[in-house]
Amino acid sequence: MSKDVMIDQDGQTRRRAGDVQTVDGPRATENRLRIALNTQLGEVANDPLGIDYLGIFSVSNPDIGRLRRKIREVFVDDPAVDSIESIEIDRDRTDRTAEITVRATADEDEEIIVTGEIE
Repeated sequence: MSKDVMIDQDGQTRRRAGDVQTVDGPRATENRLRIALNTQLGEVANDPLGIDYLGIFSVSNPDIGRLRRKIREVFVDDPAVDSIESIEIDRDRTDRTAEITVRATADEDEEIIVTGEIE
């Protein structure tokens, strides 16, 4: 079974005693989805990873329904995701930021919660 490098909520590689931590199974799915949710589309060269926050959210009149659909697409495209229970977008209109929480079922009935921020 392969393992992924663990990324924390701040997008940093997690280390313990100087060693890079890895994850597998349901935690790898959660880790992979957290990376996708917190990545601006095009941020990684030649890779379709991420969501077009600049084109969808960072405009004068953001289309929250479209943003929700794009997030759903990213999650549904992951082969380990069985279903999406909810996508919550808590938008702050004053500073044009948002907090996103996605609840999903993956890896055969394992509940995962993935959070992200748009700043």
